[in-house]
Amino acid sequence: MPEPIFKPIFADTWDSLPPAIQKHYANRPYCDDHVVVEGTLNITCNRWLRPILQLFKTVPPYIGNDIPVTVHFKSRPDSNAFHFERAFYFPNTKEPYRFHSLMTQVSGSEVLERMHLGIGWHSDYLWDGQRIILRHKGFSWGIGRFRIPLPITWLMGCGGAWEEPLDDNSFAMSAHLIHPIFRQIYEYTGTFHFTKTI
Repeated sequence: MPEPIFKPIFADTWDSLPPAIQKHYANRPYCDDHVVVEGTLNITCNRWLRPILQLFKTVPPYIGNDIPVTVHFKSRPDSNAFHFERAFYFPNTKEPYRFHSLMTQVSGSEVLERMHLGIGWHSDYLWDGQRIILRHKGFSWGIGRFRIPLPITWLMGCGGAWEEPLDDNSFAMSAHLIHPIFRQIYEYTGTFHFTKTI
């Protein structure tokens, strides 16, 4: 049986990860693994950032508190990527806002998260003993199998995130963008619990 996609990314720390974190990253490559989590997020977004996020179709370009969110972590038989399918249920909208990305190991602890239009975010995944920390390593743009560094930190800021287990079946998390001048221009933070494993 193949090992989880993220086991070589966390390397020697994998076996010491708490159960909730291992459940989160348990998906194996080239199969039909499917894990579902549900929770709520508080979302803040700088006004001038909203049209950029709408263009890239990434995180939702809205604000709100206690927004219900369902996330599907999926593997696919033809892929070694970790598929991340999010649905945000904002009030007064007929359809949820959806954001799909897929994650692959670059080398060591570095992960590439590929999004709409070929935009990619590079980050290191690190376990500090209490939290998973995602450290920004830059953006890129994909053309076929090639990736070109994308110097847009001046526009988008630096991404970052953390995830912290609350118990064996839930975790807290936060993701943000920090601009070099305007500081924090985007954040969502909240808690999730596991509802289904297929």
